[in-house]
Amino acid sequence: MFPSLPIVSGSSVGLNAGNYIGNDLTRFSPRLGFAYTPLGSNRLVVRGGYGVYYDYMPWKFGSWWTALQPPWSGSVSYEPQAGSTPTLTFDNAFPTGAGSVPSAVSVYAVARNYHYPMSNEWNFTLESQLTNDTAVRATYFGVETEHAGAFFNLNDPVPAAGPVQPRRPYQPFGSITLVENGESRNEQSLQLALTRRFSTGLSFDLEYSWTKALTGSLYDQTAPVDNQNIRLDRGNDPNIRHHDLVANYVYNLPFGNGQRYLSTLRGPLDAILGGWATSGIVTLGSGLPFSVGFTSSVVGWPSSRADKVGNPSVPNPSILQWFNSAAFTLPQQFTFGNSAPYSLFGPGIKNWDMSVFKTFRMTERFRLEFRSDFFNTLNHPSFSNPSANISVPTQVGQIFGTTSSPRSIQFALRLTF
Repeated sequence: MFPSLPIVSGSSVGLNAGNYIGNDLTRFSPRLGFAYTPLGSNRLVVRGGYGVYYDYMPWKFGSWWTALQPPWSGSVSYEPQAGSTPTLTFDNAFPTGAGSVPSAVSVYAVARNYHYPMSNEWNFTLESQLTNDTAVRATYFGVETEHAGAFFNLNDPVPAAGPVQPRRPYQPFGSITLVENGESRNEQSLQLALTRRFSTGLSFDLEYSWTKALTGSLYDQTAPVDNQNIRLDRGNDPNIRHHDLVANYVYNLPFGNGQRYLSTLRGPLDAILGGWATSGIVTLGSGLPFSVGFTSSVVGWPSSRADKVGNPSVPNPSILQWFNSAAFTLPQQFTFGNSAPYSLFGPGIKNWDMSVFKTFRMTERFRLEFRSDFFNTLNHPSFSNPSANISVPTQVGQIFGTTSSPRSIQFALRLTF
């Protein structure tokens, strides 16, 4: 299928089933924990713990990576020649000779001395019971991941003018994606909580976290921009907000027979006004990180992040100008941009979902529940990250979408018997 590739079996070069990936015999996973009540009561409890954990990589790549390898599978792409005249057309989509340069077939590999990614996790917690129904908690949580798996562009040449394939160090292959232990990850988090168990018609749980997470390649999903300096990709985790607050509650409204207000109601009035309850979830969060990049149209110069040449902040960020686009420019040709990955932050999120419901006791056996659910109750838009590709100057810095749906309301009746 791919006659130009030197495909050989493992046995033909002296390899057997035990020679491909070495055994990792260093997986020692201690776990420690403690709890202490310094005041001799539940008014103050001190807790803590530490543990070592391992990821199961690279075995998760085994089945589908094997299927991608030649001779079972492979793909070839074609690079156009430099210049404004197209060399790839529908009439000649797979040219040979001077028309364009094929990329050759890509292959995938896992380092033979691969180690399981190891995470050190620890936490320290102070917890106190304020009343019989209410407690507070403060936790410091941390995780440091070492030997994290990373995709590495083993066969990518340094940027230079002209087609990429002839300059690849290992011919006649295309890209060679190697999984090895090249990354680390660190996450530190302060978590605060206020909890009330259900009492006198009210319960709630409020959780706030301040988190700082630094990572390189995104969960073993992307290769570094520059395979000669993978540290250039270390930055904020684009999936974690620095500030995050989530609160939920259930409240039986104090109206109707036997309640604090209108306690003498009877009959139809009590059926209409009494026995209502409400619940909801409130979510508040700061924006997610994003990078400013560019799209290259020059053969041999890969797209990457832009150069930072000024202050990206603006006095009053808006959907028309979230950051100062003049603070970024194209890097010199065949170089990588100097702006840090995921160094800017988009708009935050604000959302309130709520429900109102009531149960009507029809007979001893039959009950009818009515409820109404309001999603995005205040119809507040939570905007997405702005356009951050400086190759499209008319849009860069502007916001064109949302991450939330408009308010929606649904009604339901449920008969229980």
